[in-house]
Amino acid sequence: MRAAPAPADSSARIVAGGTRSGAWRWLRTLAAGAVPGDGSRLSILIYHRVLPGPDPLNNWDPTAAEFESQIRALSRFFTPLALGEAVERLRKGTLPAHAACVTFDDGYRDNVDVALPILRRHGVPATFFIATGYLNGGRMWNDTVIESIRSPRQAPVPVWRCAAATCAQPSRSSAVPRRRTAY
Repeated sequence: MRAAPAPADSSARIVAGGTRSGAWRWLRTLAAGAVPGDGSRLSILIYHRVLPGPDPLNNWDPTAAEFESQIRALSRFFTPLALGEAVERLRKGTLPAHAACVTFDDGYRDNVDVALPILRRHGVPATFFIATGYLNGGRMWNDTVIESIRSPRQAPVPVWRCAAATCAQPSRSSAVPRRRTAY
């Protein structure tokens, strides 16, 4: 199936509500008529999270409404494929024009609760890469920083040594005891 570029008069409708994410810029390019993919190229949209609604401390991940808009455009103008199928077809030289994949990194809960119903509604397959170290609790350092700002008395920030433009997590021997909390 070959998808045609969006007519100029519908481009605003296709990407309405987009964020500053890379996926939004990519779909804005799509809506402007510059559709990537010539049958030998594969476009991959990489997501981490899809938020239920706006979050003032996270403006880089799309909300459910923004994601819905992106996936609607993707399903209309591209040929969405599962990642495994797309890689195999790329190897064989049978990749369809305008082939695209959707992937999620880290395995946030909202991938299942928010993104998956939208993907299913539009018939778009996706591949989820799960950070298994967080399945039984805990959270990534960047989420700890965000939650520390959101609720400074409830979410301790790990104490890291920072110099110049690099930060390093302390080793076990130099780590601050767990009972101490930095705000």
